[in-house]
Amino acid sequence: MNANTTSNSAERIKTVKAAWDKAPDGPKKEAALKHYQAAEKAQTAKDDAGRHQVARRRRGRAGLTRQVPPRCDVPGVAHVSP
Repeated sequence: MNANTTSNSAERIKTVKAAWDKAPDGPKKEAALKHYQAAEKAQTAKDDAGRHQVARRRRGRAGLTRQVPPRCDVPGVAHVSP
C-alpha cells in the first residue's frame, strides 16, 4: 500500500464521516452511520490484509518460511511434527 492509497482511503473515511455528521436525525442519519461503520470496518480489514502480506514477504525473504515435512504414508504409523 503506497502513500497515495492511504491518503485517498483516509479522505474517503473523512467524507463518509462528514456525511454522517451532517445527516438529519432519523432514518438518513442511521443509514449514514451504518455506511460509516462499514467503511471503517472495510478499511481495517484492508489494513490488516496489507500488514499480513508484508509480513509474509519478509518471512519469505529472510528464509523463515515454514517447511512442512512430508506425511508418512505407512498405515498405522502416526505422523509426528518435529
